[in-house]
Amino acid sequence: MRNGAEIFHRGAVRSYPYNAAMSKITNRIYQSVVDAWLIGVLYAGPLLIAGLGFYLGSRERDDEALGCFGITIGLVIVNLLVTRPCRYTLTSDGLHIRCGIYHRMIELNRIRGAELTTSWRSAPALSLRRVRIKLDNGGDVLVSPLNRNQFIQDLLEASARCRDDEKNEAQPV
Repeated sequence: MRNGAEIFHRGAVRSYPYNAAMSKITNRIYQSVVDAWLIGVLYAGPLLIAGLGFYLGSRERDDEALGCFGITIGLVIVNLLVTRPCRYTLTSDGLHIRCGIYHRMIELNRIRGAELTTSWRSAPALSLRRVRIKLDNGGDVLVSPLNRNQFIQDLLEASARCRDDEKNEAQPV
C-alpha cells in the first residue's frame, strides 16, 4: 500500500490516507495508457531476431542461433528498462514523470496549460493518445495518462493552487 496516494488504474480510483500536514495536495498516481500496436512495434525486432535464431538452429548453426537469442534477450531487457513502469505522479512539489529509467520532475508553478493531443513526437508515453503540458518557457512535455481529462483537470487545479500560494506568500502581511 502506498501512503497518501490515489492510484488511477484502468479507470478506477483507489484512495489511501495522507498526512495533510505535509502537503496541501494529495499524491496522485496516473498509470500510462498502453497501445497494443506500439508494444508490437517495440517487440517486432526481438521477435524477428528470435525467429532467425530458431531458423539457424534448425540448420545446425548453433553458434549463430545462440547469438540471435542473446541479442533478443538484450533487446527485451532494454525495452523493459525504458518502458516499465510508465506512470505520472502529481505531488505537492510537482509532476513526476517516470517511464522506465527516465525520470523528470516538473514544478507545478511552471505549468501554464494542458491539452489533448495525438502527437507522434517522442515522449515518455506508451500511447499516441497524449496530453501536451505547456510550460512557462514555451516548451512542452507529452504524457499519456489513462484518464486524460481527469489528469488535465487535476494538473491545472494543482498548478493554479501552487501559483496562488506563491502570490500569497509574496505579499507583505
